Amino acid sequence: MKGNEKMMPVDTLNHEPSWDKEPVEVLEIKGVRIGEGRPKIIASTTAKTPEAFIALGKDYNSRPELQMIELRPDYIGEISGKEFAKLTKQVYEIAKNKPILMTFRDKTEGGRHVSDEYYRDVVVTLTGSLMPLS
Repeated sequence: MKGNEKMMPVDTLNHEPSWDKEPVEVLEIKGVRIGEGRPKIIASTTAKTPEAFIALGKDYNSRPELQMIELRPDYIGEISGKEFAKLTKQVYEIAKNKPILMTFRDKTEGGRHVSDEYYRDVVVTLTGSLMPLS
């Protein structure tokens, strides 16, 4: 397959009749091509302290079998958005060769229950500090 070609998604497990057969564009981040080839392996940070969070980032980065790192602020406890942004930047610098995905799961998605204000603080701080609007 050439670099700019689209590939067809395949429903290998569910066999849903409504499965969309539209081609998808391959997304490449830090050399990882999402949307083609084998499924990518991503490991989540489920650390409960900032120190353990950084240690997991280092450990995951050293493992060639992992293609991506998922950062989970919902596991670490109610630290401020600024504190989590600082930790996220540290892991981003550690994981120079791996894409980073940040997800914030609530209790219904396997995370913990947090207040709406806390959720807002973390999301607004992270989006402002990691991806400055211009």
